Amino acid sequence: MIVCEVGLMFREVGLMFREVGLMFREVGLMFREVGPMFREVGPMFREVGPMFREVGLMFR
Repeated sequence: MIVCEVGLMFREVGLMFREVGLMFREVGLMFREVGPMFREVGPMFREVGPMFREVGLMFR
């Protein structure tokens, strides 16, 4: 009896994981398109980073 319930639970979890997996695949494809853009933006953020840290310390 318990084994059967556990089996059903695992099946539900499995389906959930499959849905999450598909979601992640869509997100992954999105990120692959966005990736090159972020690579260009990256160095810019590295320059801006210390400035934000100074502002953050000021506000504390």
